[in-house]
Amino acid sequence: MQDPLTVLLGIVLAALILGWFYFRKPPAPTTQRADLRLEGEFSPSQLKVLSGIPLHLHVHRLDSEPEEEWILVPELKIEEPLPPMMTTVVHFESLPEGKFLLTCRQGKAQSLLIAEKQE
Repeated sequence: MQDPLTVLLGIVLAALILGWFYFRKPPAPTTQRADLRLEGEFSPSQLKVLSGIPLHLHVHRLDSEPEEEWILVPELKIEEPLPPMMTTVVHFESLPEGKFLLTCRQGKAQSLLIAEKQE
């Protein structure tokens, strides 16, 4: 028969190891990616991302309308050209918490970028 103290220590050690794997937090992401389609209008109409983490926004422009040649984020002073029928990656270094309007130059297409605090 085993020593009761050895059995108890084994059970406690196993519980600690299993608890560490079960309850630990996953590492925070170092970058994030979001996709946005532009074909007459932006889709989706809202994008939720984490604030404080660099974002790579992939804008897939699927038409050649002249009024959709640029994507603008006025609050962040971002303007990026969108070549027709191509994907453009717009980089956001560190988004502050808040809501930001994404629009084309004429304002016809709009989407809302929502940057939320990490939990």
